[in-house]
Amino acid sequence: MLYVDEIKMYSRIIKNGGTVENPKIELKKEWWDFSQNKGQEEFIKDVTAMANTQGDDGYIIIGLDGKNGDLFNSPFPQSNYDDPSKIIGLIYKKVIEPMDVEFYEEEVEGKNIIIVHIPKSQNKPHVIKSFNNRHHFIPVRKGTSINAATKYDLDLMYSERDKIVIPPYRLAIHLSKNTIFTLIPAVGQKGIKTLGFNAHILNTGQNINMVKEAKLVLIENERESYKFEHNSFFNTVDNLWRRLEYDEYIKIPPNDILKVNMGFIYEGEEEYSEFREKDFSNTTGYLELTDVSGAKVRSDIVSFSNQALLNGFIP
Repeated sequence: MLYVDEIKMYSRIIKNGGTVENPKIELKKEWWDFSQNKGQEEFIKDVTAMANTQGDDGYIIIGLDGKNGDLFNSPFPQSNYDDPSKIIGLIYKKVIEPMDVEFYEEEVEGKNIIIVHIPKSQNKPHVIKSFNNRHHFIPVRKGTSINAATKYDLDLMYSERDKIVIPPYRLAIHLSKNTIFTLIPAVGQKGIKTLGFNAHILNTGQNINMVKEAKLVLIENERESYKFEHNSFFNTVDNLWRRLEYDEYIKIPPNDILKVNMGFIYEGEEEYSEFREKDFSNTTGYLELTDVSGAKVRSDIVSFSNQALLNGFIP
């Protein structure tokens, strides 16, 4: 990961008249304009070029001006792409062989800086379906500029790819930075309620994978206060909830992302009433998944909040 001291170092270098020529580091004063197609295309070009470039992990520092070294607050943009899970979805929509991208925040000299982390890719080349009226565009970084990949660049990518063994099973989880859950009656099951929320689950392994267990943990005052075992998920094909006890596991194809409404079912009117009336304004938590290989993966810790009871589920 990229840490605060390194961000400060880049700022000092620029303020002293130097430049940052590392092809795996990009500095941006502000976010791309996701409200416009051009801004979306520029974002896709930048992260794809970083993933295609030889070397270790890549980083885009948002909030550090590459011209004068000044730092700026860089909150997520107020648009349809205002949290990481939505931005990840854009990548999977526009890129063939989509890459892993992670977002995290650091406070630097009183400014909230967002770092876009592009891990070293195992699946180069990554191809943009359409960019600036060009189809199947493969960008790479040369110094601080971005160009179309040459035959030599492609040979390097395939050579590196041949040396990498992609694990058969590997999942990743992305939750909205403010995840909202709902409480609804479980269909046909009196006294049983479903706590539901959306999660984006990525399969970056080479085989189809299945989620066989999940756990939701809510944290209050730095202590784990509620733990729920996963019991169901919503199937958008037939608009029905599927119960895990009937071996209805969540199936995710390789190199794909699935938006899933996760269900955590519990019994008892007393606990249900307490949960409805509870103030979740200061509650955080995480989701943990277990796949068919027994491997466990956790999401980042995000904020959770509840909304009013629904009489039926609206996908």
